[in-house]
Parts: sequence; C-alpha cells; structure tokens
Amino acid sequence: MRVALLLVILGACGGGPSVPGGGDDDGSPPGPDGGAGGSGRFQFSWEITIGGATATCGSVGAIQVQIRSTDFNTGDEVQKTLSCAPTGTSTTDLLPAATYDNEVSLLDGDGFPLQSQFPGTGTIVGGDTLTIPGVVFEF
Repeated sequence: MRVALLLVILGACGGGPSVPGGGDDDGSPPGPDGGAGGSGRFQFSWEITIGGATATCGSVGAIQVQIRSTDFNTGDEVQKTLSCAPTGTSTTDLLPAATYDNEVSLLDGDGFPLQSQFPGTGTIVGGDTLTIPGVVFEF
C-alpha cells in the first residue's frame, strides 16, 4: 500500500524524466550543439573607399548596405537593409540559433549589388551577439 501511495505522489508531482538540452524557456528547439536554443545576432561593419581613402556613398553610386544571413543547414535567408553610409556598424535582427553564411553587399538605386563581400560563417548560440569581420568596399 505504501509503495502504491508513493508512486501516486511522485506521478502527481511531475516526477517524469527530464530531457537534457531541451531548448530554452521560450519553447525554441535545441541549438546546433544540442544545448539550449534561442536566438542571437550578428554585428557587422563596413567601409567604402576609393584608392584607400574613405569615399561617400554617392561617389560610388550606392544607396543601401545589406546583410544576408543564410542558414547553413536549411538554406533559409534573412536580410537586413540599411541606408548607405561611408562607414558603419549595425546588427542583424534576431536570428534563430544556427550556423549562418553571411554576405554584406553595397546596393545601387535599383537594389543591385555594386559589390558583395563574404565575411564568413558564424554560429549563433542563444543570446549571443557575434561580431563578424568588417568589410571594405574598395573602388
């Protein structure tokens, strides 16, 4: 009788198995390393130059700067587009925990890339802001 009562009490208290690496409290799935999921950001920077000297956006026909982060496993893309500035630093919007290839582009008035740079691949782990190498658009 005591054993049956103990089992009923344990069951009522949610004494079921725990799952290691089961994601964050936000309901997100586990991250690429099996740990907590979540989201994070990439920080990126750029500079526009002509002959090694800082140049204006207008002098190279640029209107916008864009970062495109592509999930290495799924191919899903997330873009952020900013008004052009000769130099700048920004962050992506929140991205789910995953490994991403990043491309930073300088766009003309029609949205076509004047130049694109690939500063590298990075892995977002929940809550991180990961700085990727800066790019120089040299004309």
